[in-house]
Amino acid sequence: MSAFVAGEQYPNRVWSASADGYVHEVNEYIGRALEMFKEARTALDTAHTTAANNA
Repeated sequence: MSAFVAGEQYPNRVWSASADGYVHEVNEYIGRALEMFKEARTALDTAHTTAANNA
């Protein structure tokens, strides 16, 4: 779940960068958060499928 944790932390960085006026960093970390949440979703789906197949 480290991907989920990273995805969860990046919006905090986005907020801080936005408040400080670092627009380039805002765009970068929104994209990073999205990628981390996609990775976490894939891992969750895989775990769910594996658990269902082993039941």
